[in-house]
Amino acid sequence: MNEVGYPYTFSCYLGSTSVNFESIQIKMGSNFTGIEKKELGSISEDNIEKSNLIFEQGCALVFSQCTSGKIMIMLYPYKSELHSRCEKDIMLHQQLLPEQLTDALVLRSLQKLLFYARVSSINGIARGYSFKDRLELMKLNYLNIRSRNKCINAFLKLTNEWWKVVISILSAIIVALLV
Repeated sequence: MNEVGYPYTFSCYLGSTSVNFESIQIKMGSNFTGIEKKELGSISEDNIEKSNLIFEQGCALVFSQCTSGKIMIMLYPYKSELHSRCEKDIMLHQQLLPEQLTDALVLRSLQKLLFYARVSSINGIARGYSFKDRLELMKLNYLNIRSRNKCINAFLKLTNEWWKVVISILSAIIVALLV
């Protein structure tokens, strides 16, 4: 816990300062997971026990401006050597014009970061997910532009396969009715 009672800390970094290729990263601090990994190693005749504390890190909200001037907003989960979410990142927005990046959009993105930090952290998982958390997580994954494109492509491929089945069935019915 920090001095205001919130379990996570965050800081802001300016990634690149090049004109039309800027990035701002709001990173959540490293968290101790509460897990200590013990390894038994032997040096000559002595058995030495080493312990490693497991930390999670990498949770961030990134505003990145590409060379065309358009802005992309990415959300990254906490990761540790023992746990990580299945999605590598969540693309919240892409191809935003600078004038579309309003205070309200930045505030909503920060709220999503705080929520995602909690649900992707081992400490947050240990406290459990509420029904509302699960719905919000499903919404985030649905709004993820990359996963939405994958779903659309999978649906189109599935539709193509179903059309083959439907046409085969209709052909069989027509042949059966004609004979």
